[in-house]
Amino acid sequence: MLQAHWYEHEGQRVLFAAVYLHHDCAWNFELGPDAVAVDVLLDRRHLDRRSRISIPYAEIYGVQHYAGADFGGTFLDRHTLYFSIEKMASLTPRLKELLKAPQA
Repeated sequence: MLQAHWYEHEGQRVLFAAVYLHHDCAWNFELGPDAVAVDVLLDRRHLDRRSRISIPYAEIYGVQHYAGADFGGTFLDRHTLYFSIEKMASLTPRLKELLKAPQA
């Protein structure tokens, strides 16, 4: 799973919090000089329509790997590969303020 502020699709920025890259719904993963590009399914009603999205590295604040799920869809095994609270904080001024406050 990639967590980022936004991705680009057809020249437009789309705000989002997370994109799940599963082997059944993500193809042609490409690591470019400034961004990750991948073909994904953006509309589950049209499983034949793949859309190319681009996620700038500067906007990514988290990368996690999930494995195994129970029958309710809860992941049983999660590994955080990368996480930046500072990048995440740029989403909300209130979180920025909390990070600057002295820790008790």
